[in-house]
Amino acid sequence: MVNRINKRGQDITPLGFYTEVICTQLKQFTHSKVLWVNRFCNKIADFICKQAIVDNCNSIFKLDYPENIYELVMKDLIN
Repeated sequence: MVNRINKRGQDITPLGFYTEVICTQLKQFTHSKVLWVNRFCNKIADFICKQAIVDNCNSIFKLDYPENIYELVMKDLIN
């Protein structure tokens, strides 16, 4: 995915469509960089992605995020 975003070409697949959407949204920033990060180093994002699949992408939270995410954030801050 990172390579598709960083080295875009003509792609008519669904993944290509979403890559184009992501790149269009990234243009709103003055500087952006897309990097691959191991799941082990990004436990919070990994958890949210897995939870979105389990919840059929129906998790909604604003400033008050769920306790299980709070615990991951606190562990991340300590380490």
